[in-house]
Amino acid sequence: MHFAYDGFTQEGNRRCFLFRAAEEHISTGGYSIQVDLGLLLKNQVPMQEAPMFCLHLLTDASLGGPGNLDRLRRYTVIGDDFKQLHVERQREAAERLSKKASRRPIRKHSNMSNLHLGSFSNSPYSRVRPV
Repeated sequence: MHFAYDGFTQEGNRRCFLFRAAEEHISTGGYSIQVDLGLLLKNQVPMQEAPMFCLHLLTDASLGGPGNLDRLRRYTVIGDDFKQLHVERQREAAERLSKKASRRPIRKHSNMSNLHLGSFSNSPYSRVRPV
């Protein structure tokens, strides 16, 4: 099933995101998902990503069957709805750490190298005096 975002309304600290579902170009009704803005802040969900978060709720519910989807006709998001988001963030953080660990460490130059760091005291350039 596909969902289209139809905008939002806001009453105080609550924003209500509106979606409509279409199956084979036939409208099957609307969905209203209400989110407390404090809950978004607490779970570190930027306001711009809130409609996508609600769309994920709808998509996951549609995969679970019509009974799961019907409960979202008029739904208020609760803290447990963010569990999947937290799991996904932890997975991404673990992937980033594993990618950083796979980098090669910077090697020091070998003793056989002609690179010498430090002063030029024994260098022929150290005898040159500024004019």
